[in-house]
Amino acid sequence: MSWITPDDLPAMIALSSRQAEEGVEKNARRELQPSSIYPVESAECGSRNWTRSVVIALGLLSFVGTFSPVYAESNQDPRDLARAWRLYRNPLFERTWGVDILGVRLVSSNWMLQFKYHVIDPEKAKLLLDRTAKPYLTDKTTGAMLAVPAMENIGELRQATSFERGRDYFIIFGNANKVVQRGGHVTIEIGAFRAEDLVVE
Repeated sequence: MSWITPDDLPAMIALSSRQAEEGVEKNARRELQPSSIYPVESAECGSRNWTRSVVIALGLLSFVGTFSPVYAESNQDPRDLARAWRLYRNPLFERTWGVDILGVRLVSSNWMLQFKYHVIDPEKAKLLLDRTAKPYLTDKTTGAMLAVPAMENIGELRQATSFERGRDYFIIFGNANKVVQRGGHVTIEIGAFRAEDLVVE
């Protein structure tokens, strides 16, 4: 069984339209013949065929759109959606920021969220350590903006003052009232760094 991809749709729509036009033209020729019994009905039939072809093509477009690896609303396990996000987006973050994003997970009985990443290029990734760039996590559903909590005698729950190549690091965000739920979509911002539509695991 072969899957329909968005790249297939232009050709399919063109084929459906061409077939419908040929049907209308054929019916029009039949209308001119003396033996044609229902010329008006035939023309209307061709018009209906054309309309039906367009509706089917638009339906296919909507159907294929639901298979976007990142943005599709789905009943899939959030872990599968998060893996699809990483597969699709991480090459960009590696080139631009020198990190692979490992994900966002609920921790501490869902009262906190852990944003975890793997450092590939410490020089590119150094902005994530900038203490003047405050990290924020924004929940897509509610618009709630969550910050990094500061603990007495500890300070902000951010790891390290320098990076080592090949190591994992994390940032902890508070989840007041447990507003962010498993499977939700969030955006992480740290200065100019921005990771959108991360799926919470």
